[in-house]
Amino acid sequence: MAVRPVHTERLEVLGAPTDAEAQQYLNNLYANITVQDDSARKSLETFTGGAGDVLLGYENEAIFAQQNGADIDYVLSLIHI
Repeated sequence: MAVRPVHTERLEVLGAPTDAEAQQYLNNLYANITVQDDSARKSLETFTGGAGDVLLGYENEAIFAQQNGADIDYVLSLIHI
């Protein structure tokens, strides 16, 4: 799940906001989620099928998609867990 890296990057970018600010950031992030599949592969299939503008997922799923002809780009988090 990509919440931890998103959360960690946000804390670093904002200079370690309070727990309440970090929680609000995550609440705002989740408010924009239109589809939340039960696996990374299903999420990839949903995304490459045309749903959504951004996919938060695992790097290996993006590599898999590219190897199978999907026209997607991916960005790696500066912080890895």
